Amino acid sequence: MFLKSCYQLGEKQRMWLNALKIAIIEQNVTKIISLMDALPSFDTKEELDSAQHLVQEALSLMKKSKKETESSMAQMRKNMAFLNSAVADKKSNFDVTY
Repeated sequence: MFLKSCYQLGEKQRMWLNALKIAIIEQNVTKIISLMDALPSFDTKEELDSAQHLVQEALSLMKKSKKETESSMAQMRKNMAFLNSAVADKKSNFDVTY
């Protein structure tokens, strides 16, 4: 019974590592965040090293995504400023011309 529960615990850790690998490959930030919230404890040094490297890779992926988002938002702000500057001024309702 004890061995079975230990095996299942190790299996859950391997499943978590595999799920994190897949999320990184797919660049699925939402899945990475949910996996980080459910971080298991690791028993072996190999699993711990694998988890450490995967977490570092996930962090670099998220930093890259953040930079891309910031760049995209800056470009949108520039586009909006340009469009707003190109809009003709509205005439006043009291403008009387003959």
